[in-house]
Amino acid sequence: DWMRLTLSSSSDDDDGDDAIRQQRTSRIAELHKTMHEAHHLYEAALHVRSSLLPPHHPEVVASKFSLAELLDSPIVPVTGAAMTTTTEEEDDDVLDGERANALREEILDAYNVEEREDGAASAE
Repeated sequence: DWMRLTLSSSSDDDDGDDAIRQQRTSRIAELHKTMHEAHHLYEAALHVRSSLLPPHHPEVVASKFSLAELLDSPIVPVTGAAMTTTTEEEDDDVLDGERANALREEILDAYNVEEREDGAASAE
């Protein structure tokens, strides 16, 4: 939802105002750049924290959770000039739902959470 707020505009794209469209495209490109940078920072933080702390430590769990949320963020369409600043390879690097789910599983495993037959989760 933060992406929608970031990308919201006071007017519609159909109003024909090129300056507003260009500003929105620039904001989308900046958002992609920020997401890519955040991905690398979260990965680095997770690496350091995982090396120093046990898997169930709150800082490790918080890093995994934050990285998972970033990896599972909705894809923002990139058009026009923004396409030249963000490559498809960078998008694949940032947006990865499978890796996000694997990180979430690691969080559950760190706390020994298992799903019960009735669909509820329990911690041992």
